[in-house]
Amino acid sequence: MAGHITPASPKDSPLGGVPLVVPPVLQGFFDVKKFLPLMLLLIVGSFFGATAVNGKIAAIAGWDPIVFLALSGSLGGLLMMFGLRLFGHRMDFRAVVLRFSLLSGFLFALPNLIFFIAVPHVGAGFVALVTAFASVLTYVFSVLLRTETYKWQSAIGVTIALLGAVALSVGKLADGSFPLVWVLVALAGPVFLAIGNIYRSWAWPEAASPFALAPLMLIFAGFISAIVALALGRPIVALPSLEMAQVLLVQVMIFAVGFAFYFLLQKIAGAVYLSQIGPIIAFVGTGLGIFLLGEPATLSLLAGGAAIILGVVVFNLSRDQK
Repeated sequence: MAGHITPASPKDSPLGGVPLVVPPVLQGFFDVKKFLPLMLLLIVGSFFGATAVNGKIAAIAGWDPIVFLALSGSLGGLLMMFGLRLFGHRMDFRAVVLRFSLLSGFLFALPNLIFFIAVPHVGAGFVALVTAFASVLTYVFSVLLRTETYKWQSAIGVTIALLGAVALSVGKLADGSFPLVWVLVALAGPVFLAIGNIYRSWAWPEAASPFALAPLMLIFAGFISAIVALALGRPIVALPSLEMAQVLLVQVMIFAVGFAFYFLLQKIAGAVYLSQIGPIIAFVGTGLGIFLLGEPATLSLLAGGAAIILGVVVFNLSRDQK
């Protein structure tokens, strides 16, 4: 899979011109640069798998989902910016960077608003599993835009994942406790995630470091969510309980750390590779939903989730075939 990394010039390197320093103790065991995308994939997927569960915990604790996203996004971006500044990294406020970050923030806020609003109604496991579907959609959109080559093996993977999404939806509707509207709302999230994946690769500003773009995107996403909350009459400033503050702190840390790695992964590996955090999010989110929140491991949930993950694996393996 690492063979699909797009080469970059030193000026436009993943770290914004700063060479990747590999500790000597690790050089003797394996090629860190070769396995860096896979390591980042596992890290980012695990962080965001926890987000689906933490979103439901936040709702249980009393957070309005839109306000929760507004505060966690803004504070997470500011925390990341402050942390990077301590390590000597300068921010990039060029007009092209700000424009990119604003649109990226919107394309981040929209699907996450969908997920945070839907998770109390359909469960963290369902949200985590449909997130995996974004990787297939990213590939489909990339083929339509001719930035990826069509392969029949990949088409089989897409079909399997589509059947998985259908199985998940039917399972949620069968028990009668989940209105159709919330199932459809949750399924809209991966569509916008895929659009965001492609946009960031297509519009990435020249010579921009991922560590300059990530905090700005989060801050803009937080502001956009705050505007939505205010438009709907939701109070932004209110004294949270201790439990609410703890849940918010966890989400701020997830965003601040997770998105630093997220943007680095997209820079060195591209939109389609990045989108494969979906299966990892599905595994982590579903597992945490079952073990921490007591969500039922229904047959439709397991079968649909397995189909989505299998479909993702099939089309991913097809990319390694010449």
